[in-house]
Amino acid sequence: MEHGVGRLLTSDEMHDWRNAQVRSAFAIGDGYVLTAWHCVSECTNAPWWIRLQPWPDADVPAIIPLKHVAHCESLDAALLVVDEQRGGKKAFEQRGRLDSAALALGIDVLEHDDIRVFGFPELNTAEFATALNGTVQTTTFRHGQRLAITLQVHGLGAAYPENPKGMSGGPVARRDVDGRERVVGIVSKFPKAGPSGRAALGGRLVVRRMSDLQDVFPVVKNAVRRSTPPPRPAVEVELSPDVMTASRPDFEAANVPLPERFTLTEILQIVPPEPRSRLADRLHALRSALAAKPVLMEIGATQLEIGRLQVIYRREVGCWPKGTALDALLVEAADVREPGHAPSKLSALAKFVVGTAAALSASPRDTSILANWLTAIGHQVGDAQAYYEERHAGPAWLVIDLGDEPMPSSPPWPARIAWTHFDRTGQLAGEVAVEPTETGLLTALRRVLRDVPQTWPVLVDIAMPYALLDKRIEHWPVLGIDDDWESLSESCRPRLRWSPRLRDRRLYGRCVTWTTRTNWMALPEAIPDNLLSDSAKLKRWIKNDAKQTWLVGGDPKNASNDPLRVFLREGCGFLIWFPADSDHDHRRRVAEAAAGIPVESRRTEIPNEIPSFEDHPVIIWDDPRGRDVFRLPYPVPAEHIQTQL
Repeated sequence: MEHGVGRLLTSDEMHDWRNAQVRSAFAIGDGYVLTAWHCVSECTNAPWWIRLQPWPDADVPAIIPLKHVAHCESLDAALLVVDEQRGGKKAFEQRGRLDSAALALGIDVLEHDDIRVFGFPELNTAEFATALNGTVQTTTFRHGQRLAITLQVHGLGAAYPENPKGMSGGPVARRDVDGRERVVGIVSKFPKAGPSGRAALGGRLVVRRMSDLQDVFPVVKNAVRRSTPPPRPAVEVELSPDVMTASRPDFEAANVPLPERFTLTEILQIVPPEPRSRLADRLHALRSALAAKPVLMEIGATQLEIGRLQVIYRREVGCWPKGTALDALLVEAADVREPGHAPSKLSALAKFVVGTAAALSASPRDTSILANWLTAIGHQVGDAQAYYEERHAGPAWLVIDLGDEPMPSSPPWPARIAWTHFDRTGQLAGEVAVEPTETGLLTALRRVLRDVPQTWPVLVDIAMPYALLDKRIEHWPVLGIDDDWESLSESCRPRLRWSPRLRDRRLYGRCVTWTTRTNWMALPEAIPDNLLSDSAKLKRWIKNDAKQTWLVGGDPKNASNDPLRVFLREGCGFLIWFPADSDHDHRRRVAEAAAGIPVESRRTEIPNEIPSFEDHPVIIWDDPRGRDVFRLPYPVPAEHIQTQL
């Protein structure tokens, strides 16, 4: 792959290329080279050169003249081609050599795929292209008016990183099922560090998708077509075994044998003994699910975790599903019988499919397979598009950081707070100076919520030191609405985080370990006060006996220790903690509410489903992954801040 990746230079830079601006580009065949538009936008009419590794029969670098021929600003992509006029008699040979190094292009890429990024990182002294390993975070990141891929490239992550400008224009490749690496995107940009200088780059890159570039550049489309692997044989759509298991009672009640496979061919052959029966309804639901499944497969529904699909189902259908797989959710949605006078323009199944499409940014208007399916089941594409747009907006996420643990004998109030705002277009960070008092913090929070981008809805996480966890800051009147002040708890679903985990990688690592070694299936049982009052016994219980990921508890009366801090220090990130004088029945009610949530959705939904109490519990939901579709940046150690544990 490296032989097809070169460094892009102007004629003026050729004489001192080592000290020139660093840009990456790569050959795609037919004499063309692809790069990022921002790399060449200021010099489109300049004579360009690409500097590549030596050909196998040569000892000196290959240097080929290029000229700009096309670009797409919204996709940050530009095409250059061999300049035959400047190449002269060697132009034909140069084009042939360039084409021999052309990289194969592809469009198949999914979340969590392993990839390699090629280019020239600014601090790397290598003369030729470097390859860095990474992982796909998402393939549907909205950047401007277009979708993009985001990557996590650990080799570029650091607390005080040098911007990897030289990677712009470089290819991102994944190994396909036939063993061949294909370029699925082109590096476009990277997040900037925060204004304090403490924000980490984190190795995150934004990549333009080859599937979008092929729609703009015919030469890219031809290159994709040339390197596309042979299509797999068509396989008839089939529903998963769990659907067969769930359907068995309906078949047995009607004394009808269960088919060997749940395909459309098999289902169409079954005639229910009674036209109006439970089996007839089930067969209708199975046929509807079989018709809808290819639509969700095509738009990438397998990229979503089952817990996310269950949350979408509950939002669209109005209740939690029983199923734990996509096929089962389709059948359940298709089995919903709405009253004839229902005002909804879309069926429950259509709502679930369109809601899932919204999570994947696949609009009915722009996705032919979705539009055709909607039309086939009797819905207007315009109605579905309007419904999609309502769902697609999605929430933003605001993380407010109240700083690390204070120095000994210092007040808990911070002298500055930082914030990061995440939405589908990217992220924005800022800082606010604070008078280190309770009133000063109230004023600063009001300023933050006034200055951040005015998105709606917005989810809020507040990271704070231990001493502030019981101050009920999430219930302070800080959000200006009209001419009044509201608390975050009224509309922003606030959750708390322990701020040292944002900067101490050991504490963060303990939280990750706790989350992976425990499970969400177990519901928390009451922890005896005598155990909570003895820190040594509590630590042993945590290490040896704690099985559930989340805990419900409270401070024991007249305790001399801090059991909540023990839990935090040992890695528990998911806690609902009541005041010492609260009714113990509250904890039972929380567990009962959680029991009604599917196991796969508890990680994200428990705080949203618990009852409200007058004696507000502290809800610490310190998910190391982040919140909703947004990923929490990797911890960045803070300098000159002494953490007291």
